[in-house]
Amino acid sequence: MNSSADLRGDNANAEKALATIGKAADTFSWEGLNYTVPIGGGAERRLLNDISGYVVPGKLTALMGESGAGKVCSPLFLNHIR
Repeated sequence: MNSSADLRGDNANAEKALATIGKAADTFSWEGLNYTVPIGGGAERRLLNDISGYVVPGKLTALMGESGAGKVCSPLFLNHIR
């Protein structure tokens, strides 16, 4: 469990990180993003098909779509987690 001193340190680090984000001027963008996975027997399934978008620093961005549209897969792929 964190002590009060630890939590104050975490808050200070969070404030520094937020200040850095507010100063960022670069826009993160992607275009023509595709992601295919093997599903067995040599077959493949495309999870992302020609996805494009952008994120601007300091702005709230919503990723919306119907069930199965790739809302979870897209950020994971962009962050090189998959």
